[in-house]
Amino acid sequence: MNHLMKQDPAIAQSIQQELRRQRDKIELIASENFLSGAVLEAMGSPVNVSGRMYNFKE
Repeated sequence: MNHLMKQDPAIAQSIQQELRRQRDKIELIASENFLSGAVLEAMGSPVNVSGRMYNFKE
């Protein structure tokens, strides 16, 4: 990054700060833990490639 530092120190510094942020911090993304009935049906169907079958009641 020597060439960039000579040409545009502000951009080079921004890139280095972003690299440090990604390396030193963790970003948690909230997600749902519940599956819809349609997803459960698809996962329990013969086309499910994970090899797992789920039993569920409608």
